Amino acid sequence: VAEHPERDVVRADLLNDLGFTRLSSGDAAGAVAAFEESREISSETWQEVASSWGLAYARARLGESEAAEAAAERLLTLVEAVPSEFPERWRRHLEGFFALTSEDFPQATAELEAAAAMMPEHAAYDNEITNIRFYLAQAYMGSGESEMAAEQLTLIVDSGMRRAFRPDLYVRSFYLLGQIALERGDLDRDRVAQAKRVVG
Repeated sequence: VAEHPERDVVRADLLNDLGFTRLSSGDAAGAVAAFEESREISSETWQEVASSWGLAYARARLGESEAAEAAAERLLTLVEAVPSEFPERWRRHLEGFFALTSEDFPQATAELEAAAAMMPEHAAYDNEITNIRFYLAQAYMGSGESEMAAEQLTLIVDSGMRRAFRPDLYVRSFYLLGQIALERGDLDRDRVAQAKRVVG
């Protein structure tokens, strides 16, 4: 970021990358700072779409629901003119995530299932479906639907190249699958060996 001090999209992209990296490592406050700076220099661009998306996630994780919803509204305003399924799918995705952070598991499940159903079949390298599946698995687990959660987590683990876009969720999926297996007393030894290779 320091090598691009001028107000340009390269700096905005780098700040967004920094924000998502911080978000993946659990630093929601640091992510907010990066996304806010990116948004300041990228108004009305695709970079602002990314920073608004990141802010919605980060603010929700910090428990700042009003600020999260404001970021989501800005995101949807930016993309509403795009002739695609993005606006409605992203609205469902974010509403599901917000419900999940509030532990409203039935609402989270309904919204995230709807978002997943809107994903195009050809989205082989789209990390959004990985996000949706992981959060949907968490919603299922919160509602006591461990078998349905395991189905979503297994799709992530077995997703081929797509998992490279969210390695953090790939590793966390193994952990949650292990939890589910322990709860039902059905440990898959092959899956355990695979998990050990992944997490070292």
